Amino acid sequence: MALQYPVELNKPDRLVYTPHAYGKSVYVQPYTSDPSYPRNLAAIWDRNFGFVRSAGGPPLVIGEWGGLLPFDVDYYEALVEYLIARYEHMSAFMPLLFSPQLCCQF
Repeated sequence: MALQYPVELNKPDRLVYTPHAYGKSVYVQPYTSDPSYPRNLAAIWDRNFGFVRSAGGPPLVIGEWGGLLPFDVDYYEALVEYLIARYEHMSAFMPLLFSPQLCCQF
């Protein structure tokens, strides 16, 4: 959506995109059952939010990301690798960790 309908502000330096990304234990997406999961995630993240910074757009902060441990370890590893590879100057992220002992109802 941001690529098709970019936000235009009078002061463009005040815009930050903050997508949320969750593992399959939190919200099942069709791509999580793909045989290439989790290797398919980088392309999906590029399409959904990664393009913002690569197109010279505003800052991007992954506002919330997480899932149930130990079920989403492959997802965590893929997202951390993705962020390190694409955002060398990443200053902050906000993981949302769910453990079986502190489980929420979804």
